[in-house]
Amino acid sequence: MKQRYFLIIAISLLVAADRAGAGTNSALDFAPKTTGTTQDAYVRVGNPVKLGLPRFTVEARFIVQNNGSPAFVTVGSYAIPLVTKGRGECDGCPADMNYFLGIQDNVLFADFEEGTAGTSPGLNHPVTGVTPLQKGIWYHAAATYDGTKWQLFLNGVLESELIVGEPPKYDSIQPFAIGTAIDSSDAPDGYFSGAVDEVRVWNYARSLQQIQTAMNTELTAEAGLVARWGMNEGMGTIVGDSTADPSNGVITGDNYTWVNRPPKVPVLNSPAAGATGVSTSATLGIGINDLDTSNLIVTYYGRL
Repeated sequence: MKQRYFLIIAISLLVAADRAGAGTNSALDFAPKTTGTTQDAYVRVGNPVKLGLPRFTVEARFIVQNNGSPAFVTVGSYAIPLVTKGRGECDGCPADMNYFLGIQDNVLFADFEEGTAGTSPGLNHPVTGVTPLQKGIWYHAAATYDGTKWQLFLNGVLESELIVGEPPKYDSIQPFAIGTAIDSSDAPDGYFSGAVDEVRVWNYARSLQQIQTAMNTELTAEAGLVARWGMNEGMGTIVGDSTADPSNGVITGDNYTWVNRPPKVPVLNSPAAGATGVSTSATLGIGINDLDTSNLIVTYYGRL
């Protein structure tokens, strides 16, 4: 009787991606305060009219490196600031907060205070995410408000939503900031410890599909995009707004660095890692999606 032998092939694959030449791929790294001679850094934009919004989407890419320090949001509520237009200061006054996107208890967090025309002026409307944030990993965050529904997204996935139906304090006199939260006296509170990139503010609530489509893409100018800070300067203290009516930010403090943003990790589509019984003529499928437009060099390491 003849015996049959089957060859089983196990595939082990490592894929690495590197930038092919210099591209505009920097991000701003807010380092933690380490000594009494350094000041925690943040970006101050000020209070341009275009950033005071009753309907909005606020989004950013970020990576957490250390714990940072929380800002006062309202009584009993503190959060580490990412992108903010104000913070807790008063209730039912011109210095109420327009919007706040940050981190609370290691999950994504957003809040706004109700405007003068609302049922309860000054009332806070917080929404909190559910996915714990890990240090050293790039994330995309977005908070949207359409006048009724208040939604929070992490990496293009809905984390939380709240039906509010009240106006935000869109005419707040508090300044816009990145990496901290500033009150009407220009005093910062709370600091983010990590890198931030591609901060965008829209004058309407972006849909889930719109967020997913553009979250890994640089958008310098689009309909409804009122401000966008791409963090592509790579040097200096000015953070430029790429839109037609720019509101440039100024880095305050000295504990920061410009860093190169790494490309996203390539994804193995097929065959699966560690697959067995795969034909020796199998077609290798790799997916690479990157925020930058610069070319990438992709290297494959295979083992049979």
